[in-house]
This record gives sequence, C-alpha cells and structure tokens, in this order.
Amino acid sequence: MVYCPSCVSSNIRKYGTDSARNQKYICTGCRKQFTQKTGTPYCGMRYPEKVVSYALNLHFRHKMPLRQVKSHLGEKGIAVSHVAVHGWVKKFGPTFSQLYMRFREYNRRWHLDMNPSRLNGRFQNLWIVYDANGIPVAVRVAQRRTSAAGEVLVDALRLTGFRPEAIFTNVEGIQEEIRRFHAGELQ
Repeated sequence: MVYCPSCVSSNIRKYGTDSARNQKYICTGCRKQFTQKTGTPYCGMRYPEKVVSYALNLHFRHKMPLRQVKSHLGEKGIAVSHVAVHGWVKKFGPTFSQLYMRFREYNRRWHLDMNPSRLNGRFQNLWIVYDANGIPVAVRVAQRRTSAAGEVLVDALRLTGFRPEAIFTNVEGIQEEIRRFHAGELQ
C-alpha cells in the first residue's frame, strides 16, 4: 500500500505518470503529489537505482576505478560520467561497502530481469542479472529483447567466472536464450 510521504495518509489516488513513466499519486487529504521514489535516497536521480547499484558493485566488489566504471557502463549502452559515479560512491558508499563485505562471493542462483527504463533520453530495455542475494552481477541496455538476454548472461559469466546452477526469470519469450546459455552455445 502506498502512503503520502507528507501526511502519512492512505487516502490517495493515481494521478498520471511523470516523464520517466513512473506512476504519480495525489493525496486527497493534503493535495500533495508524489511518486514511490519520493522520500527515498533515489529521489531525483537521473538513472534507475539498478544502474546505480550495478556501478557501485563494480567499484566496491571488483575494485574498479571510477573512470573504468564509467567506460564499462558506456560499453553496456549507459552514458554516465565519472563525476556522477563519484557522487553515487559518496552518497551510497558506506551502505554498499558493508553489503558487499557481507556477501563476498556471488551466489550460484541467478535472476534475469528486464525493465523498460528511460536512459539517455530514450526508452530502452534494461537487462539485469542478480544473484540470489540481490547483488547485480551484470547489466545491459538494448532495444531488442532476446539478443540482449543472451548478451547479459554472457557478461555475467565473464565477470563471475562460473555458470549458475539455475536461472530464474519472469520475462516471457527468452527461455530459448537461457537454454542456449546452459548448453554452452553462447560464449
């Protein structure tokens, strides 16, 4: 259930969408407008929180410098500056470093997810592979669905160095890509 961040009322109704296609709400009591990101640390951020957490994963877990994180994200189709990555490290650094110290190894069960997101001024599909602990393993931005699913799985394989025991997904129509990945046809 969604509550108003201003007056904590549950008397709300939907009020359209914003420019990034996030659902907007309006409180019928205090008449304030808000989204589900209002009042969270990700409020007002240009990039989706999944991209931010992937960049922080590269920096803290894989010890990549900020400029290398920037170029790695650029290869995946996400145009971001090293200054933005530095801002994310300053803002979320203590929290994420503790999380990555807690889960040093990647889990062998992965979840493949596809989110339509607005990146670089266009709506694109953001493909993310998570391990069972919720840590992002690999990310890829693409227009087409099936080819990007295989590419992000291969990226995750290269980054972790092992094939998963199981891959879970709720995206329809990509089972063939997952089967080809498990069979070793995708490298």
